[in-house]
Amino acid sequence: MHDAGIPFVTLGQAPPGGGDFVHTNDVDGARKATEHLIERGRRRIAFLGGDEGVTPTRQRLEGYQEALRAAGLPLRDDDVVCTRYTRQGGRDGATALLDRDDRPDAIVAANDLIAFGVLDVTRSMGLRVPEDLALTGYDDIEAASLVDPPLTTVMNPAREIGRACARLLLERLDGHVTDITRGVALSNRLVVRDST
Repeated sequence: MHDAGIPFVTLGQAPPGGGDFVHTNDVDGARKATEHLIERGRRRIAFLGGDEGVTPTRQRLEGYQEALRAAGLPLRDDDVVCTRYTRQGGRDGATALLDRDDRPDAIVAANDLIAFGVLDVTRSMGLRVPEDLALTGYDDIEAASLVDPPLTTVMNPAREIGRACARLLLERLDGHVTDITRGVALSNRLVVRDST
């Protein structure tokens, strides 16, 4: 796209060779979710990520780990499971985490669909959320407030992300921009509901 002179905007991180990008701080969002669980008295907190190696998974895992370190809680390899960013991925990962004697008392899910899969597994196992297992998601999709119990999640400002992308692209198309790389960072926030 650079060679062809096509203006573009990426989501998440600056593209190689320069270009416009928009991102939220996924490290901070996952740290907020994990700190919230620690403040609620949870001590064996697992992380259920999406596809291993993709930027959101890496950054959300980093935020989770930072919060555990800051609280003096151990980092256990078996408390981190990477799966897919789907409800079925959440079911698969939750089964691996919860079907053991030393199961966690909380899970930080890397997105809301994964968290919905966790809720499916807790129901089938007879576990109560949040009494037996506290749970956070990520993205605050519309269904997050509609599941039972309503999901505590990190709100990713999708509308603002779209607007920022459009603004950067229109400015580039108008030819008023000469900077090689421009980045816009948007904040996220924790939306506390009944799953914690």
